[in-house]
Amino acid sequence: MNDALGKDVGVTKMLKGIVVGVNTGLGDQIVMNGAVRYLAECYDKVWFVTWENRAKHAEYLYKDCPNVEVYVKPIIKHSRQAIMRMESAHRDIVASNPEYKIKPYTRCWFCSQNDWAKLAKRFELPSNTIFPRIFYARLGVDYSRRYAFQKIPRDLQRESRLYDMLQLPAGRPFIFVVNDSRSSKYNIKVKTDKLVINPLDYPWWKDTLIYDWQTVMQLADEIHMVNTSWFHLARTMQLHVPKFYYAARKVRFCEQNEEFLNDEYDNGWELVTGDWGNQTKEGWQFT
Repeated sequence: MNDALGKDVGVTKMLKGIVVGVNTGLGDQIVMNGAVRYLAECYDKVWFVTWENRAKHAEYLYKDCPNVEVYVKPIIKHSRQAIMRMESAHRDIVASNPEYKIKPYTRCWFCSQNDWAKLAKRFELPSNTIFPRIFYARLGVDYSRRYAFQKIPRDLQRESRLYDMLQLPAGRPFIFVVNDSRSSKYNIKVKTDKLVINPLDYPWWKDTLIYDWQTVMQLADEIHMVNTSWFHLARTMQLHVPKFYYAARKVRFCEQNEEFLNDEYDNGWELVTGDWGNQTKEGWQFT
């Protein structure tokens, strides 16, 4: 309806919103950080869906983004339940926010590597592409946004307290090692005379955030990682020390392409191959 001056009256412009329900591992959160922050520039509101056991990390990751809301769902028990909960999250958010025009639901949670291969083919990506490119393509965000909009908040007080808890000998060099992923613990032995700091060796590590360890990682003389969220965090930090990636976890669309380790943003990683035994954790996909 127009008034006497021909202006619209009584018409409220709807806000734009989007629900992001990508894979929920901590490494996935870090990889998709640039995409979510980019979408926060494009939409009035972004709802980031995750499970209860990943919520505190997601809330920290976007604590400086006022228009990103972490939407928490219960921990899943199987893949079908994950898909259903992502769908129900979208429905509930749409129903609860009538003032927003929310982008229609598109499934972006894919646990199966066979599904990743199908997505890569659909988006005409090379057969040896890396999984971050697949997920960015599915979300509809140009891959260049990954690094252009990536930001990991720092809380130097938390990091300093954690560093002090380690009670490291003054002046003694140390290396930072993570040989445990969400799926398995690998029998990797690093030959070194330096002190070895593995965060998972400390009983209290589960009371910390992965981001609390950034000062420790920065001060390490070397970095040794398997394919885990710690590796993705280390890459965001662009650490200028010897860095070693152990190809122990057999996952497609990863180190098979050099870009997974070394690209224009972060490089210097050395690929270490070998045959390491491992202890697989039952039901790891749903933890």
